[in-house]
Formats: sequence, structure tokens, C-alpha cells
Amino acid sequence: MKQRNFGKEQIKVSEVGLGCWQIGAGWGTVKDDTAKDILRTALDQGITFYDTADVYGDGRSEKLVGEFFRKNREKVFIASKVGRTPDLYPDGYTKEKVKYRIQKSLQRLQLEPLDLVQTHCIPRKMMEDGEIFEWLNDFKKEGLIRNFGASVETMEEAKICMRHPELYSLQIIFNIFRQNPAEEMLDKAKENNI
Repeated sequence: MKQRNFGKEQIKVSEVGLGCWQIGAGWGTVKDDTAKDILRTALDQGITFYDTADVYGDGRSEKLVGEFFRKNREKVFIASKVGRTPDLYPDGYTKEKVKYRIQKSLQRLQLEPLDLVQTHCIPRKMMEDGEIFEWLNDFKKEGLIRNFGASVETMEEAKICMRHPELYSLQIIFNIFRQNPAEEMLDKAKENNI
């Protein structure tokens, strides 16, 4: 598996990561043993980047990732997301609630600090206001998280989030059908080590 420098710190991670939405069982039943087999196979193939979220299976994905990597923590980079639970989305965001959600993720993942937390397709108004990124920066200073980023759905949202100087990562839909990020965002992201 090829490794690639990631973010401002140039941390080495696998070029291919594993999205762990499926092990949260949001797409149908996934037994614990099957989920562990997926994680074991990914690790055996050299995958070191794992992406999950607090809402994937109402925390199940994070819990399984945390249990599996408890003994292999130093080998992997774990990213999670916050911002789509019913107490937050769409208009219940407070610093205290976001911090609480991150603390719950840390408990399920059995680690501290979290390598990366990304806002999870939060309302555009929250992105434009930018206060949530200041909260995340405070949580970084407190040692809850190492870095923060944003997971977005549109190019406009990506551009808004990239204005924040401390943004570490930007996750956007990019596939054979949606190629706009290659034309409009990748160079700028690279230039800013995002």
C-alpha cells in the first residue's frame, strides 16, 4: 500500500482509506465478526486511515473501530465526524453539545486525543459563521483532538470551509460522476496543505 503525506503535519497515511459507515450497519445487518474481518483485512492490506462518524449506527461503527484498534493504535490514523446527531442538527449547535459529542466519540473509540474530527455536513449557515471551527480549535488546544476538518456536500461549502486558516482536512464527494473538486479545489487544497 502506498503511503501519502496528509495535512499540515505531513503525517504518513495509506493512500487508500477505509470508510467505516458500513460497519455501523446503516446499510443492512453487519455482524460484529464481519465488521472485525473487514477491519482486519484492511489493516493486513496496509490501510492505515480509517474514517467513521458518531452517527454511523448510532456510535456502533466508532465502538467497533475502537475495540479493534485498541492494541494497534500506533499503526493507524482515525478520523471521525460530528454534527449530524438529532441534538445538534439542524439548529441545536452549542460549544458544550459539540464537545460532549466529541467526548462520547473518544469513549467509543477508546482513545484520546482523536487524530481528526470533521464537521459532518453541517448547515451552511454554521460554516459561514465559522464559530464551530473556533470551538474545534479550542478543543484542539485542550487536547481532545489533534486536528479538525470539514466533510461537505457541495463545492460552495468546500470554499467556505477552506477560508478557515486552521482547517486540516476537507472531505467532499469525488467520484467518476462528480469531478468538480479536481478542477476547482485540489490545487488550492494542496497549496494550503489541506
